[in-house]
Amino acid sequence: MKKIAIIYVTYDGLVNTMCGVGVISKSFVNSFPVVRKQLLKQGFEVDLHLISVALKEGALGYSNDIKNESIRIAKECGGQLHYVLNGTNGLEQFGNVENWKLASVTAANKSLEISVGYYKTIVFCVDIPFMYTPYYISQQKETFGNINIEPIMVLHSDVLSHEAEDPNMERLAWESSAIKYSCLKPIIKFAKTSNFLMKHLKDNYSINENKIVSLQSGLDLTDPKYQYLEQKKIKKILETYGIPTDKDLIFSVGRAVPYKGLESLIHAFAKLKNKNTHLVFIASPYKFAPSNIEQLKKLIEKYKISCTPIYKLDMELPKIICQWEKTKICAQLSKHEPFGLVPEEVRVWAKNIGPVILTSNREGFVEQITDNFDGFTVPIENVEDISKKLEYILSLSKEEIDRIKQRGYLRAIENYDYQKSIYSCLKTILK
Repeated sequence: MKKIAIIYVTYDGLVNTMCGVGVISKSFVNSFPVVRKQLLKQGFEVDLHLISVALKEGALGYSNDIKNESIRIAKECGGQLHYVLNGTNGLEQFGNVENWKLASVTAANKSLEISVGYYKTIVFCVDIPFMYTPYYISQQKETFGNINIEPIMVLHSDVLSHEAEDPNMERLAWESSAIKYSCLKPIIKFAKTSNFLMKHLKDNYSINENKIVSLQSGLDLTDPKYQYLEQKKIKKILETYGIPTDKDLIFSVGRAVPYKGLESLIHAFAKLKNKNTHLVFIASPYKFAPSNIEQLKKLIEKYKISCTPIYKLDMELPKIICQWEKTKICAQLSKHEPFGLVPEEVRVWAKNIGPVILTSNREGFVEQITDNFDGFTVPIENVEDISKKLEYILSLSKEEIDRIKQRGYLRAIENYDYQKSIYSCLKTILK
C-alpha cells in the first residue's frame, strides 16, 4: 500500500467562503472521503491535508461551521487543517502581490514539511495567491530530502480573463512569471478546470499539452445544500427578505463589480412589458476592494423598478430562491466568466421547481449551455436584446421550460460531478 499525501492550498473555502473559489474548494473537501475510499481499492492510502490562509472572525465569509467541517474531514482522511501567514491581520484572504508572496512561501514550506515520509505528495495550489507555491517547492525540495512531490497550479481565472481590456500590470507580472516558470519545470503541472480557461492559458502562455491534468470544475452533488425545500418554508423565508411572493421573480447573484453585468440586467428589466415581475439580485462587495454598489442604487432609483437588491454576501438565499415556484429566470450576464458554477447549481436546485438559467454568450458559459436546448444565452452588447430574451423566456409554456430544465439538469450531473473529476484526476496522476 503506497502512502500518498494530497495537499489542497486555498484562500477561500476551508475556513470561509466568499466566491466561486470557495464553492469549488468546499466541494473538493466534501468529495474527498468518497474519492479516498475509491483510491484505497487501487492500492493507494491517501491522506488529505488542507492549507488555508490564517483568518479570524470578521474576514469576509468566515464561518466556524466551515472551519470545523474542514477539520473533521481532514482528520477523517488522515490529515489536518494547517494555517499559513499572508502578511495581514487575518481579515484579508486575497490581498495584493505582497500578501501573495508571503502566502506562496509559507504554503510551500508547509507543503514540504508535510511531504516528508510520504511515498508521493500532490499539492493543489489554488488560484492567484498561491501561484508561486510551485516555484518555491521546486526551488527548495532537495533540502527536505529525497521527497517525491508534484505541485499542480489550479487556476479558476487570471487577470487577462477578467480584465483583458486594462489588466493590472502588477498582477499580470506576478501571474505571467509564475506560469512561465512552471512551464519550464517538469514536476509542475497545470489543472484544466474548464475548456475555455485552459485554451486561454495555452494561447497566452504556450503551455505544453503534457503539462496538463484534467480537473474539471463541478459540484459535490451529495452536499446537503442541494436538498430540496418545501414551498411553504421557502415562502416564509422570502417574506423575511421583503421579497414579494405573488410576482414572478428574476434573480441574479455576483460580485458588485461592473463586469458581472448587473447594470445591464437592471436596464433590460426596466424595459420589460411584463409588469408582473420582480427583480432580486445579490451584489456582494469585497471587504477592501472597490465596488459598483452606488451605481446600482442610482439605476434602481432612476427606473423605479420593482426590485429587491441585496448588497452583502449571502450564501443562503440562492439555494432558497432557486427552488421557489415563482422564480422564473436566473440571469447571469457577466462580460467575463472563465467558468461559473452558478448555472450548474441552478440546474440542480431547480430540477423540479425553480428558474431556468440565462447567461451571456461569453467565454466559459458557452461550453456549459446550448441556447434554447438546456438553458438560454444572450448577446449582452445591447440591453434591448437582453430585454427581448427575458420576455421570450417568460412567454414560454411550463412544458417547454420543464423540458429545457431537465436537459440542463442531466448535463450538470453527467458533466460536472466533482467527485468523478477529482477521482479521475488523481487516478491519472498516481497510475
